Amino acid sequence: MELDIGTIKFGKMQIAAVALIFLSTLLVASIFGMTGIGLNDLLTFKFNIVLEKLLANFGTFILFFLVLSLPIALITIFAKKMEKINIIITAMISSFLALMIAMLLFPNLQSFWIIGIFYIIAVFLAIEEAFTKYKEVKTRIAARASWSTMGKVTSLISIGLVVLILANVAPAHEKYLEKVDEFSVGIVETVMPSIGGNSGITSVLVDTIVDTQVTTVDILLNNPAYTKLREKTDPDVMIFVTAADGTSNYLKGPEFRDTIEQQINEAGTGIMQEISIVEIIRTQFPVLETVEKTVPLGIIMGLLHALAVAGIFSMLAMFLCKPTAAIYGMIAETALSALQPPKQQKTTTNN
Repeated sequence: MELDIGTIKFGKMQIAAVALIFLSTLLVASIFGMTGIGLNDLLTFKFNIVLEKLLANFGTFILFFLVLSLPIALITIFAKKMEKINIIITAMISSFLALMIAMLLFPNLQSFWIIGIFYIIAVFLAIEEAFTKYKEVKTRIAARASWSTMGKVTSLISIGLVVLILANVAPAHEKYLEKVDEFSVGIVETVMPSIGGNSGITSVLVDTIVDTQVTTVDILLNNPAYTKLREKTDPDVMIFVTAADGTSNYLKGPEFRDTIEQQINEAGTGIMQEISIVEIIRTQFPVLETVEKTVPLGIIMGLLHALAVAGIFSMLAMFLCKPTAAIYGMIAETALSALQPPKQQKTTTNN
């Protein structure tokens, strides 16, 4: 990379770049701040809580992905209109200031400071990518360059997500493993809910137990030997017959069924609380015993967790951010070309 320090200037184009890049970056960061998503939401296994938060702010969350590419598209187009050193200084300073202000306005963003660092690096790489594309691409230049630069930014942010999660998991990886076990208990409690739940597995098991008990008692009560006892007038025999009939009625009633269902639910939860999913993983994969001598299991699982989060972000960015980057790029190119006097317009080959 060659930069000519002597070409640094601050004219109308630079002022416009500073204002637009700053405002668009502040807009993106603020929208994410309004979603209420924090670092703890990325680390938790209580997905139902995160899902409720996402659904409550679904429109804002989608809007974030739709505008995430706006500052990158602007940077890409300004790179076509300005010298490299000017756009680097302008874009990186504007982006940095916008992120700092957004963190002050939305405290939940402060835990994402590592992502901020990776974003600033991504801005620099996006500029390099833009200048490369302007030399290579001959048709639909603005759209294709913006699409490509957004791809670089998406990759850097994904790497930043992995680093962010690992940086928070690594110092407390043992506690992280405890969260994994809590997650497994939560899954079983979902399959076998507490009283009042409607688990299909629990219902079938309850039906089987109740039907078995009722059938057994009915066989005994319909036995000819027991039928003869009903004709006896001995007080003790009469008490036994009454108790037996009462037991039969109890087994066929709703109270017995509710009792069995409660016992099954409590037993299922109790068993899972005694079983460690982490220990099961260690048992099923003996090679982990060797690996853990170098890398703790908590960090390994934290890495898998981080890759999953980064993968989800990359997938959403691929479908929402890259296409919008191309659209924003074409719009910005048309607007800047119309506003810029012909004598000041630059060619697409920048030094």
